[in-house]
Amino acid sequence: MSPISTNIRGGRQKKWGERKKYASYERHRYTPEDIQRIDEAYERETRRGAVPRHWEDVEVGDELGGLVKGPITITDIMNWNMGWGLAMQFPGAHRLAYEWRKAQPSAYMLNAYGVPDSIEAVHWDDDLARRTGNPFAYDYGGQRIAWLAQTITDWAGDDAWLLSLDCQVRRFVYGGDTVWTKGSVVSKDIRSGQHVTEVDVTADDQRGEVTATGRATVLLPSQAAGPVTLPPLVDLG
Repeated sequence: MSPISTNIRGGRQKKWGERKKYASYERHRYTPEDIQRIDEAYERETRRGAVPRHWEDVEVGDELGGLVKGPITITDIMNWNMGWGLAMQFPGAHRLAYEWRKAQPSAYMLNAYGVPDSIEAVHWDDDLARRTGNPFAYDYGGQRIAWLAQTITDWAGDDAWLLSLDCQVRRFVYGGDTVWTKGSVVSKDIRSGQHVTEVDVTADDQRGEVTATGRATVLLPSQAAGPVTLPPLVDLG
């Protein structure tokens, strides 16, 4: 089975104010009580780890333990950038950057001071982000996909296998936003000898708006049939 990835990118020629969907957004301000509530959510997070979650113990409607991510800072975004391996999109500085810009001029934008910078700077430069129709710098969609995946794997445990994850990134997450994930079991059955569980996951921001959704297929170990077979030898779709 080969991975499938589809990216749809749009609106980068828009100016701030033309994208009405986000016209009312303001940078969220947090009280000490807000931060305490987020910190308490971090404290409650659990990871199944080495304790097997058996298929027989799972019921439709079971809730997955959710995660909190935020408040999102530029530091968080840059840490994601490095961990994801996006350094390959930055082939160097100064002369190396000039040579790359000469070869790929469309990969650069002029900032407010007339300096060409990588289009990737929309993820940490508010001024450049506004030139794409956004109020602030925003995260990578891949971050939320990873957070949804973590929500599933923290629940499923080390002996499970995340077979597939189909995600939709619905809205931007901006600097200062906080994302809360949650999920639930929607079905369970046996396919070609594998004990399969389907789960739905979502990521909401502090406004209560859904920023990403996902449907995952998870293979779980079975008390009766034993461990998951890796890799799967048949298409369980």
